[in-house]
Amino acid sequence: MTNTLLHSLRDRLLDESEPLAGLLRKCLMLGAETGSETLRDWARKELNGYDAGDEIPDYRSIPNPPIAYDSIGGPLVAKGQTIDHRLLPDGAGEYLPEKLSFRQPIEEL
Repeated sequence: MTNTLLHSLRDRLLDESEPLAGLLRKCLMLGAETGSETLRDWARKELNGYDAGDEIPDYRSIPNPPIAYDSIGGPLVAKGQTIDHRLLPDGAGEYLPEKLSFRQPIEEL
């Protein structure tokens, strides 16, 4: 059965219309079949989200997330402008995270 499950997973990975959550569920099954607790744990966290104590993989984080703002100056209106962290006033950077992590289940993202 493991071989069939692995082939099915491989075939579905190539299909771009395949939902990611379904592939992760297959990874859970493959982890159960092969006894890989690491695979099962990773797939479970991707499906259900990461808890506060869990280490977030790098691919689920954005370093130095952009800062967007809207401004009005006379007749000019600017929406969704971004500013570099280095252009913030002194001390303002301490209130911003160094990276923005996404802990949500994959279906929410």
